[in-house]
Amino acid sequence: MEAMGNGSPKKNTDALRRHWPLGIVVLSFLVLVLIYSWTTPPYEGPDEAQHYAYITWLAEGNGFPPQGDEAWKTEIKQESGQPPLYYLLASLPVSLIDFDNPPAAYRPNPHFVGPSPHAVFDNDNNAIHYLSDEQPLRGGWLALRFARLVTITFGIILIIGVYALTWQLKPKQPSLALAAAVLVAFTPQVLYISAVASNDIPAAAMSTLSLVFLVTLMQRSPARSWGIAFAGGAFAGLAALAKVNALILGAPFAVALLWLWLGKGEALRQVVVKALFIAGGMALTAGWWFVRVARLYGSPLGIATHNDAPWAMEQGEKLVAGWARWVEVFRYYWIALGWGTIRPPSWVYAIFFGFVLLAVIGLFAAAWRYWRERRPSFADKNVAFALVFAVLILANVLFLEVWMHRVIAPYGRLLFPSIGAITISLFIGWRALQGRLALLPVSFVMLLGILTPFVIIGPAYTPDYLSEEEIADLPVPVGWRFGDRIEEPIVELISVTPNTTSTENQSIFIVDVCWRILAQAEDDYTVLLQITGPDDILVGQRRSFPGQGLLPTTQWKPGGVICDPMHVRLKAPWAKTLVYRVEIHVLDEDTDRRLKVIDSQGEEVESTFIAPLRVFDPGDAATIVTDFPNDGALQLLNYTFNGPVLRQGEAIEVTFEWAAKSDLATDYQVYLHLREAGSGELVAQSDGPPLDGWYPTSWWPVGEIVRDSRAIEITEDIPPGEYDLFSGFYDLNSLERPGEEQNLGRLRIEP
Repeated sequence: MEAMGNGSPKKNTDALRRHWPLGIVVLSFLVLVLIYSWTTPPYEGPDEAQHYAYITWLAEGNGFPPQGDEAWKTEIKQESGQPPLYYLLASLPVSLIDFDNPPAAYRPNPHFVGPSPHAVFDNDNNAIHYLSDEQPLRGGWLALRFARLVTITFGIILIIGVYALTWQLKPKQPSLALAAAVLVAFTPQVLYISAVASNDIPAAAMSTLSLVFLVTLMQRSPARSWGIAFAGGAFAGLAALAKVNALILGAPFAVALLWLWLGKGEALRQVVVKALFIAGGMALTAGWWFVRVARLYGSPLGIATHNDAPWAMEQGEKLVAGWARWVEVFRYYWIALGWGTIRPPSWVYAIFFGFVLLAVIGLFAAAWRYWRERRPSFADKNVAFALVFAVLILANVLFLEVWMHRVIAPYGRLLFPSIGAITISLFIGWRALQGRLALLPVSFVMLLGILTPFVIIGPAYTPDYLSEEEIADLPVPVGWRFGDRIEEPIVELISVTPNTTSTENQSIFIVDVCWRILAQAEDDYTVLLQITGPDDILVGQRRSFPGQGLLPTTQWKPGGVICDPMHVRLKAPWAKTLVYRVEIHVLDEDTDRRLKVIDSQGEEVESTFIAPLRVFDPGDAATIVTDFPNDGALQLLNYTFNGPVLRQGEAIEVTFEWAAKSDLATDYQVYLHLREAGSGELVAQSDGPPLDGWYPTSWWPVGEIVRDSRAIEITEDIPPGEYDLFSGFYDLNSLERPGEEQNLGRLRIEP
C-alpha cells in the first residue's frame, strides 16, 4: 500500500485518513475474538491440549520436542512434528508465568464423540471442566490464555494482510479492500481458530503477507525490487515455519517469476537474482528447521509423526468419497467449531454454498467478458494475478487432498494459507454479477460471526439445568436412586423416554434421561445406557457424563434437575427383528463397578431394565404379506419339519413363518403339540413365547413375516407309532386361542 508508511507527515496523515476504516474492522475483530476466546473453555480448540503442551515444553527449556515414535511418549503427540514459529513466540509470555502453580490440567472427556459431525449437542466437549478451573485465573490457566493472545495477534495481522493484498491489487477500489477485511474478520471459523492456541492462523497471516510482497514484486520495476523479493521469501519462510502446508507458496512464487521473465519481459538474469533473493529469505527464516528435521528424523516435513495417529490411514481403508470429504472441507472453512462437531443448522451451509456458487459463476462470467473484450495475452498483468491466485488455491487444494489420503483431516482451516486469494476471488465473482451483490454475503457473515459465541458456542459448553416450570411438567419419578452406598444415594432417576419404540438396525436411537441430583459425588461417575438382546448380547451402548458430558458428578449442583438426550448407535449382530431391552446404570468408569440401585420402597433393584425397543432389520421389514390364508388374527403362512420318520432320542424340529393379520394387544404363547393319531391324546409338547420371548406378538406389525423354530424331544416314554403334530397360539392368562389350531401333518416314530 504505497500510501501507507512513506514517512512524510502529510502522506502519513493521508494514509490515516484513507485507511482509518481498517482500524474499526480490526477493533471489532479484537472485541469479538476475545468473546470467542472467553466463551470457549480451555482445550476445546482443535488439538489445543497438544499445542499448549508444545508451548510449555519449550518454556521449560527442554529444547524442541522429539518426533516420530518418541513424540507419542510425550503430551505433545502428533504436534511434535509441527514447525516451531508459533510455539516459540507463545512460549515467551508463558515462560514469564509460574504455569505449574497450578497447572492447567487437561482431562480428556472419555465419552467425547468428535470429530464426527452430528446434528445436536452431545459430548462436544473434548475436555472435562471443573468449576475451580481458572478460578482465579492464574498459573497454567493464565498461561493458556496468553498462548491464545498470541494467536489473536496473528489474527489481527491476517486481517491487515488481506486488506493490504486487496489494496495492492485494486488501489482504486478502496471499498473492496475494506470488504475483504470485513469478510475475513467476521468469518466464524477465522474468529474461532484465532481465539484458541493454534498455529493455523499464524501460518495464514504470514502466507498472506508473503502474497502482499509477491504482488508488489510483480508491480515494481526491476531496480527497486530486491528487498521486496527477499521480504516475500522471508514471510513465505515464516509461514512454512508456522505450518508445513504453507510450503504451497512456492507454486505462486514460481508462476510470478515465470511471468516476470516471459510476460513482463524482464531479463532472465534479473529474474534469477530475484529468485535467489526469494530463496534466501525463505532459507534464512525456515531452511534451518527443515534441514534439522531431515537430518535428525529423516522426515523434513515432520509428517512421519502422524503415522501412528488413530486417524492415520495406511491403505485408504477409512477414506470416504471425494465429494463427501470436500463437503466437510467447505463446512469447516466457514464454521465447524470445537473439533468440528459444534455446527449451525444445515441451512446456514446451504446459504454459504449459494453465495460461493454465485461467486464461481461470476468469475467465469468476468473471465469470459475480459477475454472477449481485450483478448489478453500472458503479458497482461491481470492475467498474471489471476494465474498466481489460481495456482495458489489449486496447490492448497491438492496439498489437502493428498493429506486427506494420509490422515482423516477434512479441515477447511488447512485452506487458510490461501484465504487472501480465496476472499479476493469471491469478491471479484460477486461484483462481476452485480456491483452490490457482495453486501449480502458480507452482511450474512457479519451477523453469523457476531451471533456465534452466544447462540452456538455458549450453549454447547453450558450445562442446562431445568427450570421449576420445566420440572413441573416431568412425569412422576421412576423412584430409582443410585449410590455407592444404599443409605447415601447421589441421584434419582426421574424418567427414561425413548424417542421411539421401534427403529432399524444401524440407526441412532435417542433416549431422554432425566435425573434429580441428590448429592455431590466424590468421584466422576458415568451414565451407561445399553441395549441388550438374547444371551445378554450387546446391541448398542452409550456412556456419558451427565449433562451431555458437561457435568462430571463431582461438579453437579444438588437439587438440580437435568435431562439428557443420549444417542446410541444400534449394531445388532444378526439380521433378525427382535424386541430388545433398554437398561440404565451409573458406574465407575475406571473399575466398571455399577452403583447400587434402590426403589422408592427402599428395596434394592436387581434389574435396571427400563424400556423395550424393537430393532428391525430393513431386509426383514421389507418382507410383508398382504394375502392371508384365513381369517384368524394370527396366521401360519408356512412351516417345515423333519420327518416323516423319526427315531426315539431324536427331536422334532419345526420352523414357522407367521404373520399378524391385525394389530394385537395380547402377548400370545405359541404351542407345539404331539398327539397320538386317532385318539388325539397329547403325548409331548413345547410351549412358550415366540422367539424365546424376544419378540412378543403385541409388537408384530401387520403383515410382517416372523420366523421362529420350536422342537420336541422324542424320549423313550413316547412309544413307536403314528402321531399328528399341531400348533397354535393361546393367551397365558385366559387360555383363549386367537383362531383355529393348525394340523401340521403326520409323522411316524420308530424305535
